[in-house]
Amino acid sequence: MLTSVALCLVGVLSIIQASPKSECIEGPNSPSDYDSWMSQITAQKKKDLDSISYNGSIFEVPAIQWTQSSFIQPQMHGYDAYFYDINTHSYTYDKWNQDLITRYGGIDAFLFWVTYTNIGADDRNQFEMNLAIPGQMKALQAMVEYFHSLTPPIHVLFPYNPWDTGTHDSGNPDYITMAQFLNDTGGDGFNGDTMGSIPEDFYTYSRDKYGHPIALEPEGGGSLQSMNWDTMGWGYWTPYAYKPYVGKWKWYDARRMTNVCDRWAQNRSDDIQNAYFNGLGYESWENVWGCWNGITPRDGEAIRRAGTIMRYFGNRANNPMAQNFTQDLGWLPFVPVIDSTNAGAVFASQFTVQNGTDNQQVLFLMVNRVNKDISNMAITFKNTFTVSTINAYDCYYGKALTPTMKNGDISVNVDIEGLGYGAVLVTFDSRSKNTDLDKFLTEMNTMTQKPLSSYDWTWKYLLQEMKRIEATELYDKAPTENMSTIPWGIFYFNNTGVEIEGNDYEGVDIQYPFEMHPQREHKQYMTIDKFYMDTYPVTCSQYSKYLESSKYSPTDSYNYLKNWKYDDTTKTYTYPDGYANKPVTYVSLNEARLYCASVGKRLPHSYEWQYAAQGNLSMYSYPWGNSQGMGTKFPQQQHGRTIPGPEDVD
Repeated sequence: MLTSVALCLVGVLSIIQASPKSECIEGPNSPSDYDSWMSQITAQKKKDLDSISYNGSIFEVPAIQWTQSSFIQPQMHGYDAYFYDINTHSYTYDKWNQDLITRYGGIDAFLFWVTYTNIGADDRNQFEMNLAIPGQMKALQAMVEYFHSLTPPIHVLFPYNPWDTGTHDSGNPDYITMAQFLNDTGGDGFNGDTMGSIPEDFYTYSRDKYGHPIALEPEGGGSLQSMNWDTMGWGYWTPYAYKPYVGKWKWYDARRMTNVCDRWAQNRSDDIQNAYFNGLGYESWENVWGCWNGITPRDGEAIRRAGTIMRYFGNRANNPMAQNFTQDLGWLPFVPVIDSTNAGAVFASQFTVQNGTDNQQVLFLMVNRVNKDISNMAITFKNTFTVSTINAYDCYYGKALTPTMKNGDISVNVDIEGLGYGAVLVTFDSRSKNTDLDKFLTEMNTMTQKPLSSYDWTWKYLLQEMKRIEATELYDKAPTENMSTIPWGIFYFNNTGVEIEGNDYEGVDIQYPFEMHPQREHKQYMTIDKFYMDTYPVTCSQYSKYLESSKYSPTDSYNYLKNWKYDDTTKTYTYPDGYANKPVTYVSLNEARLYCASVGKRLPHSYEWQYAAQGNLSMYSYPWGNSQGMGTKFPQQQHGRTIPGPEDVD
């Protein structure tokens, strides 16, 4: 058996799950309450913004204006099978990106995550762990450069884990280390894991030291004070109400981006509708710490349609002919324009550009909160246009509407799908004169030929197949010295995943061959055949002899035999003095398998390892009983921010 894992304590992790009331505003009780409700939330906004001397200048910084139209952003992991091919040892950015385009219309930014849950395996800190990918810093730089080269660019965020206080000390405050890391990689900003808000130093130091203004994205959504320096955040808005929420920071400044997030949701309609109603973004997270919570085809199609509308009216492409509707500082949520028959089912927000001029345009974004199609719904609002000829378009279905004018009002009639989305543009402009508008409407018309209800809304587990460990030659007795005989036995395998969130219903953890789907709890009676196992872990001396005979050289030498000495001239590794009888560490799983094969052995299955260590008397926590015996039965627990190194195997 080969062991290669050491543990390093990290700071306590607390999961941010903000109450919707802390970052959301509930809508009016009814359309008749709209005016008083609007007066109240407008007065509160002014009071709060005045209290922090808010001027919105952070949104005028060119380098981070992209956050205002970054509507779809997944958190992803660097070990995604579509992102890196382990067979060709190459990154497959286009394959990963194209898959997202195919399934839900693509993304505007992504959070590249490789730290948690890997952090703590040794004493590497979060910044060092970010380099634990094939190619290290050069690979990170190439990744950022690739996604920035796309049209429009896709922006890249990295994680910041403030709870990482037990690993290697970088020697500087984290805001300094993070600024240097983002400057070196070219990254656009970071997500503040578990943080309700992010200190201003992170922004100002990066801006002043490197001339690199960065986007700050607190997981907890941000705070009133931090509106002066962060431009985006996540939104945990569950549990949802029937009526959509109003994003508080969006109401305070429409340029502030929130990515609504519920990573374990299997039906994502509430998240998408709440984001769309506000002209906000959605966190299209599927790979949750290595557990797959896939987006259903129906939700994927909803994201595609909502995202396409948002990108056009948020001017994602920075088109000089387009307007930034969703950044309208005077936007109006819950505007009472829906006819009385449908006012309890459909809710609308209004965004206006060039208000009061001949170039005025008005956009209504609507969500239908009932699972029933609505036909010929009337939208009526006051005519504030200064031109006599106006056009109206159903931007969801991509077709022209016929506006009617009566008693100073404008009315149009539209259809909206059950639990669906609507968008109406009223404008001086016309698709015959505006080729970009015509292209957008044509795209939406094509996209919506099939109703959302025709797409499958069934969530499914991503089934796993455990890789078979090939059997070795059969032996009548231990083939080498220092092997212990593990007798035949009937064993109750009882193993529980240590994930701090998620459950069997969500497909957390792994799937054994005797299970129907991935799950956290693994319990199975099994018959274990007699086998032989090394009594002690593989030593540095043994591994050194293997290197000498095999001439093995790693494809990627990062962190390989990190605590050995490497001679660049002879291309050889030498273990330190006194390490001959210590277990070899800092080798990969594949390198462990290669070593085992070279001596006619293999790594044990997890249930074989547990059976050998625990025995078949599952009433005991340890082979010797229920007392832990720390320091007498196994190595003493270590403290501090660096790992002192392994003890001798015996």
